Amino acid sequence: MVADRADGQAEAGGRLIGPARRERLVPALIALMGVPCLAFAAPLPWPALAAALVVVGAGFAFGLGVQEAFRDALPERGRGQAFGLLSTGLMTAQGLLPALAGLLAEGLAPGAVIGLLGGATLVAAAGAAPGFVRRQHRREQQQRAGDRRRDDQVDPVPLG
Repeated sequence: MVADRADGQAEAGGRLIGPARRERLVPALIALMGVPCLAFAAPLPWPALAAALVVVGAGFAFGLGVQEAFRDALPERGRGQAFGLLSTGLMTAQGLLPALAGLLAEGLAPGAVIGLLGGATLVAAAGAAPGFVRRQHRREQQQRAGDRRRDDQVDPVPLG
């Protein structure tokens, strides 16, 4: 699922960064997508805004850590169906969120809308952080207890 990304970010991140570190970086990478968007609320020259978008693109590498955690939380038997539902949900959001941004732009300046969505991304990063911290803590506990599974094989963290 992850290896077929056309942009190469996931592949590069997967080869250069181990699974545990990728997961630790998920909230930071999500935030990396939001912070540069805040620049659009200021009157900056277009090269600065283009550079901000490059930084936003680098943040998309968060997907590897999220997909690994998602995979590990699923029973093996239902993984294919779950990833299909995840893909459908992501595609739906990719269609609905630009429409929402367009509605917001009816009343706000486009730069303000992009900045607002960047702020929403930062809220999402803050929301994701506790789950990934708990997962990392669980991984460390398993390793201290002598569990010799590979670094990418951690028990799921119970939700709730």
